[in-house]
Amino acid sequence: MQVALRTSLWSQKHIDRLTTSLDEAAAQTRVVEKPQALMVQFNGARGRHGATAEALDRRGDEVEARAKETSILVERMCLVV
Repeated sequence: MQVALRTSLWSQKHIDRLTTSLDEAAAQTRVVEKPQALMVQFNGARGRHGATAEALDRRGDEVEARAKETSILVERMCLVV
């Protein structure tokens, strides 16, 4: 980027060098931005996965409690008959 600031714009050769330097700087910026965007998406997926896992754990607890209730009711019904 410093090259871009120091390069004079009086000749076609200087303008071409400046264009090349700016293209390289833009490519380097894209190389940094792509992994950052990927990490943002990865962290979002990790958060969604964590929320889903917690919801499944809660649902599993509910099913377990319901199974215990059902087992108790079946035992009572067997005793009555």
